[in-house]
Amino acid sequence: MRRAPCLLWLAVAAAFAVTLIAGLSGAAILYRWVDDRGVVHVSESPPEGKMDAAQAIAVEDADKGAKAGPPAENKVFRVRPAEVTIYTTPTCPWCHRAKAWLRDKKIRYREIDITSDRSGLDEMVKISGQTGVPVIVVGDEVIVGFNQSRLNEIFKE
Repeated sequence: MRRAPCLLWLAVAAAFAVTLIAGLSGAAILYRWVDDRGVVHVSESPPEGKMDAAQAIAVEDADKGAKAGPPAENKVFRVRPAEVTIYTTPTCPWCHRAKAWLRDKKIRYREIDITSDRSGLDEMVKISGQTGVPVIVVGDEVIVGFNQSRLNEIFKE
């Protein structure tokens, strides 16, 4: 039973040593994580209740002799979703506009023509609850119609 206090003391000493070494070396610890909407966050503390979702990053201070530039803006960078699917028909003008927008932005997509792919039509109705096209699926988000402003938000650079 005497081992528990020793182990606790060792854990506290190890944590203190890591903190001390990081402080003396000029290194800072930042935490990086991606939220449910695909937004990448970097902060000095991990997200509450989601420590396992955060990646700890050791960051060295800049050269002490270098002059600091203007402070960087706080920016949030989006991770482009891995997969974009667009459900279309050959005669739909909004489908043509949506595909042209995706091509102009150099966004890869998978097209499913629901007039020739019955399982694609069933899948689209299941996902969107709609029979109209285009239906654009970006990650977990379903966009019914060509909503350019929403796509701009998702693919903000």
